[in-house]
Amino acid sequence: MTFAAILGTCLLGQSAFGDATYTYTLDSGKATITGFVAGVTPGGAITVPAAVDGYAVVGVGRSAFKDRTAITSVSFASGATVIKVGATAFQGCTGLKTAEFPAGAAVIPAGLFQGCAGLVTVTIPAAVTGIGASAFDGCNSLTFLALPNGLTSLGESAFFNCRSLTTLAVPGGVTLIPGQAFGECRGLTSLSLPAGITAIGDAALSGCTGLTSITLPAAVTKLGKEALRGCSGLTRFTASGALSSIGDRVFEECSALTVISVPSANASFSSAGGVLFDKTGATLLLCPAGLAGDYAIPSTVTSLAQGAFGHCAALAAVTVP
Repeated sequence: MTFAAILGTCLLGQSAFGDATYTYTLDSGKATITGFVAGVTPGGAITVPAAVDGYAVVGVGRSAFKDRTAITSVSFASGATVIKVGATAFQGCTGLKTAEFPAGAAVIPAGLFQGCAGLVTVTIPAAVTGIGASAFDGCNSLTFLALPNGLTSLGESAFFNCRSLTTLAVPGGVTLIPGQAFGECRGLTSLSLPAGITAIGDAALSGCTGLTSITLPAAVTKLGKEALRGCSGLTRFTASGALSSIGDRVFEECSALTVISVPSANASFSSAGGVLFDKTGATLLLCPAGLAGDYAIPSTVTSLAQGAFGHCAALAAVTVP
């Protein structure tokens, strides 16, 4: 038995490729890149090699290139068989502008590009089915992203604070928009949600000031707390027929909102004149903050929810039956 076989996954090596020298571990004769040799400070474009010292590269380790601010682009060599990239592998690479994800890996891990404020373009291959928590958190320069059709899951805060992102289409296999998934995406003006979405998580779209209208897909049953808080450009919200739960402060700081519309088939809520009521019309739940002029509470109303007229600065008068 060789010494390398005895060490198994603990074997550490290094190999020079171009201007960069990589360290790596071995497992069953396959290499995982773990970073650069101490003292090496590479800049510019890096290419993850297909092999090191004759060993096929199948992975990039956790935090392998974390905080390497001089790196400007990341690609994978032709013929590379990388099937896994570790969490936070490129986290904090603030100089990174373009990146590609390996074609053989199925999951973009948690925090992979978190804090990569200069990242403009990312290529995501068709094989990707999941995007981990905070994977693109803080990618302020990311303007466009094409999500693969096979995507089925998004992690919390996956695109939090991607302020330059203007349009995004969520693929049909995704059923949950998790907490803060698109929070503070202030440049987002177009968001397409698939029919299979059943829940919108807490603060999922909070601070999306560029959105002017939102229509929930028909299957959505839950709108988490603060889900739309701070969407100051939002003028119209249309609920789904299945919506049965609306969290606290969902429409707080939605100062331009004038219409909340609920389909007549909804079993939990109703609307009239753009105002939200319970199904019976006996409880006025919320008057949208942008409603202006005089408002007469319908005669069917016997109670007002807490904060029903909170932040309605444009109302001139309210008539109580």
